[in-house]
Amino acid sequence: MMRQGKDLYVVDHQLCIKCWACYETCPFGCIKVTTGS
Repeated sequence: MMRQGKDLYVVDHQLCIKCWACYETCPFGCIKVTTGS
């Protein structure tokens, strides 16, 4: 299941939330973005 935290994914000027539905929302592929905390 989803054990990872909420990672932000950016693709084609779109923001995707880290989840299995990411690829469904962004068929272009999700690129993991590291946000400085």
